[in-house]
Amino acid sequence: RSMAAVLLAAGEPGHRLSYPSARIMLHQPSWELSEGPMREADIRAEVDEAGRQRRAWARLIAKYTKHGARKARTPEELDTLMQTDTFFSAEEAMDMGLIDGVVGRVKGGGHATPAVSGVAHLR
Repeated sequence: RSMAAVLLAAGEPGHRLSYPSARIMLHQPSWELSEGPMREADIRAEVDEAGRQRRAWARLIAKYTKHGARKARTPEELDTLMQTDTFFSAEEAMDMGLIDGVVGRVKGGGHATPAVSGVAHLR
């Protein structure tokens, strides 16, 4: 089960950074089912648990990204996005509040390292 986007969103505000070339993915929880035979009830239980986990992750991401986001998403919108693999550029991730800044960019589109756009200062 991958929680990278949840961990990124829950990071220390002002320190959630990305490189310009990064792609950030939201996706539903996934795991491998046992290799042996499975009963229908077991498969249904796994599917139900995946849905519960996806909705919980959507609520957490919404909670951590709502402040300062230009395009904040509701838990319901995030749940829909997470039903398939959805990729965001660094700028798109910053717009929705997953990250606070892009390393190597300064406001106005210029490039300068180690400047960070979107972040007033780092402690």
